[in-house]
Amino acid sequence: MTGALETLRVTKIDDFLAECVRGSAIASYAAALVVDGEVALAAGGELRAGMGERVVTTTPFHICSCSKAFTALLFARLVERRLTSWDAAVADIVPAFELPDAWVSRHATFRDLAGMRVGLQRNGIAEWGFRPEARVEERLGRVRFMSFDAPFRDRFSYSNLCYIALAKAAAQICGLPAEACIREFVLQPLKLANAGFRGTAWTALPHMPIEGRMTPVPELTGDNSQGSARVYLSAEDAARWLQAMLEVCLKAVDGQGGEAAEMFACQSLVRPRVCARPSPSAWGYGFGWTLAEYRGRQIFSHGGGGRGWRASMLLDPATRAGVMVMLSHEGDEAQALALDILELASGRVPQRRESSGPAVPVETALRPREGTLRARDVLGVYQGAVTGRVRISQASDSRLHFALDDAPAMNGSLDPLGDDIFELCFDSIAMTRMPHDPIFKIRFDRNESGAINCASDYFGQLRRID
Repeated sequence: MTGALETLRVTKIDDFLAECVRGSAIASYAAALVVDGEVALAAGGELRAGMGERVVTTTPFHICSCSKAFTALLFARLVERRLTSWDAAVADIVPAFELPDAWVSRHATFRDLAGMRVGLQRNGIAEWGFRPEARVEERLGRVRFMSFDAPFRDRFSYSNLCYIALAKAAAQICGLPAEACIREFVLQPLKLANAGFRGTAWTALPHMPIEGRMTPVPELTGDNSQGSARVYLSAEDAARWLQAMLEVCLKAVDGQGGEAAEMFACQSLVRPRVCARPSPSAWGYGFGWTLAEYRGRQIFSHGGGGRGWRASMLLDPATRAGVMVMLSHEGDEAQALALDILELASGRVPQRRESSGPAVPVETALRPREGTLRARDVLGVYQGAVTGRVRISQASDSRLHFALDDAPAMNGSLDPLGDDIFELCFDSIAMTRMPHDPIFKIRFDRNESGAINCASDYFGQLRRID
């Protein structure tokens, strides 16, 4: 790429990143840039803020939803070996993944899962928040009680559950755990020496900015998120991953590349967004990669995030460049930094970009009305088809406690807001409300027969059973 390597010699990627994070609350970072086969790496910060143990280029970070591309590549390898096909029926391999509509369940294929075109809604603990120690079949078993937010095969509709089911299918086909499949068909062939599937003493820890300082928080995902998340990469691993994906991407652009090339072909349409800033405008989704227009050329990207993690990966086939940025903190700087590094590699002057909003939408839009219930009226056990059992008890004279059997990370206190609406204030430090997080509201109602129920967009309708 003309001028790219000269630019990198003048402004090293690690110096550039250090300048970007100076004065911010970033706990630690790792980044990789590949340009025409040459690699630049950077890492900085601490594994655990304030403890002094430094992050290096072999330190793994949880890449969260960027893991979906690994699952897609795994499945492509199985298709190449004729062990399955993209258009095989999901129900034949993963009967636990039963969709709300029987016809859709019978006709859904692995292409539908990988292309995010099933149409499942994102709300509900099965999508995010399910207890991490539960078996994956139990989590997938809640899908049949969920709703659709788009018609089947109509358009892109993001779903973690689609990729969890895809990983489960790979495990069934291979007769191995999902992580063993990814290790055998993806990590080992690409020589990703530091990659893994859970945190260790050598991995970076997730952090949240709490009371003015970065604070380590617990990891909220478990093994039943395998497929949609759970891959950990170091900067060195990220460089090898980008090199491999660039090779496939370039072949796909030229109409070659075998089954893996399907990852970079449009499988579902994304409605373009209007953006005044020079940021990628997504128009389609492949398998684990979003297709977007950026500065008049096609790029491929995916982001990842959890409470305390952010990651972003970009492929630019026109300039033969790939970037991955991994941060161990809450915030949305990852994509902005990745784009700035891509600009740097292109010989342009990078520009800082603004925040783009919350990662986990939890606000419930509730219309105000006159309140009629007292706090003691709402005590008891509630149940919903997706959410399971919820117990509301008296925490103190003025506060109630909201406890979910199947999503303990979302337990918290209920603070009255008026009109029978309460704010759920989470117990877990990892769920500390950030400036971009809306208020999580829950409403209680007494029906015509006198029974009390509660509802929120995320938990759905909960009926009191005791």
